[in-house]
Amino acid sequence: MIEINLLPKELQKKKGLDLSGSPILPVGGGIVIVLFVLSFSLVAMTHHYQARFKRLTKELQDKSPSKNEAVKLQAEIKRLESKKKVIDQLAKRKFFWAEKLNLISDLIPMGVWLSDLSFDEAKEGGLLRLDGMAVSYKDQEMINLVTLFMENLKQNEDFYKDFKTIELGPIRRIKSENVDAMQFSIICQFKKE
Repeated sequence: MIEINLLPKELQKKKGLDLSGSPILPVGGGIVIVLFVLSFSLVAMTHHYQARFKRLTKELQDKSPSKNEAVKLQAEIKRLESKKKVIDQLAKRKFFWAEKLNLISDLIPMGVWLSDLSFDEAKEGGLLRLDGMAVSYKDQEMINLVTLFMENLKQNEDFYKDFKTIELGPIRRIKSENVDAMQFSIICQFKKE
């Protein structure tokens, strides 16, 4: 059906939007182009940063020690710290072990030798334990040698100055290859610091 509108142009109903002469079309096109460029830039930046993230993650994994290595390093650190603790405790003492050992060597009588020397810091002030053997043809002479050694330690001022007491520990007679010997222990209690 054909419609004829006889009304003057000013009174006629306008059909649709007349955009001729208006800047909406160029501005809208410009906005679409700007949005396209921004989205392209964001996608490009996202890919760039993802690649960089992957590269840095790989570098970090390559440079960081593995879990096993970390556990080994921690165990080594603990071992070294315990050694350092012992060294620090020994360094706190007001004497040198070499000096004490030289004195023991000088004070030990003939027929007596040491088989073990131990330090126990768990006891009050610490204990120095000297285990040894005395050899002689007579039982009484072996006991006398051990007693002489203990008295030598007590009477030497340079040795005794760091100890509260020096006592004779357990003694027992043993026979080794047809030789009688006396096994003994001398316990030296350090003075409390």
